[in-house]
Amino acid sequence: MKRTVLLILITCVILSNVYSQNRRVGDYELNGTVLIKYHGNAREVRIPSNLGITEIGGFGFMHNRHITSVIIPEGVITIGNNAFAFCINLTSIIIPEGLTTILQAFNGSGITNINIPASVTNIAVNNESANPGGAFTLCERLININVSSQNLVYSSINGILFNKEGTILLQYPRGRQEQNYTIPNGVTAIGNCAFFEANNLVNINIPTSIINVGAGAFYNCDNLNSITRNEIIRRFGESVFNFLFAG
Repeated sequence: MKRTVLLILITCVILSNVYSQNRRVGDYELNGTVLIKYHGNAREVRIPSNLGITEIGGFGFMHNRHITSVIIPEGVITIGNNAFAFCINLTSIIIPEGLTTILQAFNGSGITNINIPASVTNIAVNNESANPGGAFTLCERLININVSSQNLVYSSINGILFNKEGTILLQYPRGRQEQNYTIPNGVTAIGNCAFFEANNLVNINIPTSIINVGAGAFYNCDNLNSITRNEIIRRFGESVFNFLFAG
């Protein structure tokens, strides 16, 4: 009994120390250099540059239906999981040079275009999960993912996210309106869930250079015509339409 009481007291002290590190500056709640919660209701948000923020923490803006645009200041290097998830009216975000990591940050948000600076070296894509969990999953309005030509890890071809060499198609923006898409010659792989719920597509032309298609690559692409669907299954198997991930 005494041991249990002691453990409870220790836990309370630890939690107290954690929460005591939080500070509130206007609408911004911080823990050290991490922005953990935005409490405001402004439409246009310019995160102050004088707060020493290095990370937009997970869930920091999640479900905020007021914001339409966000400017992230220089000095921020990470955008955390679900930082802007389901911010359905958020259409514009400015990411500073110097930011390196974008985790599963924009799930279900309203962004339409995003510019990735040269400094970014890590964007969460769907290649390590049995569920679609990339940085831009469920972004129904996303049309273009534009990458700086100076970026050493990623590239974009007509607004679609590829690796730097342009050989792996990582993310086809869900909000694109074209019904027909031709994957460029020379592309050798399509990432897991790369076309997840790209429901406007009716036909995808896949070059002979493709040798690997990730699981769930075409999951919920409900409007693909039967000819395209049957050809994909013939070449790559059923797994590209579901979540039968290896490992």
